[in-house]
Amino acid sequence: MGDRQVLIAIAITIVLVLGLVFSTRTPEASRGPELLWRDTPAEASGSLQI
Repeated sequence: MGDRQVLIAIAITIVLVLGLVFSTRTPEASRGPELLWRDTPAEASGSLQI
């Protein structure tokens, strides 16, 4: 294989990988809600409450 063919093969591979990455990304609007962390109560004791 010549140098030109190797460079073309590398370029095609990079384009395919980038295409796959961007096609599988979920848009921001269709994502689920972000994780919501509950604030700890002010009167929390040292023991676990179940």
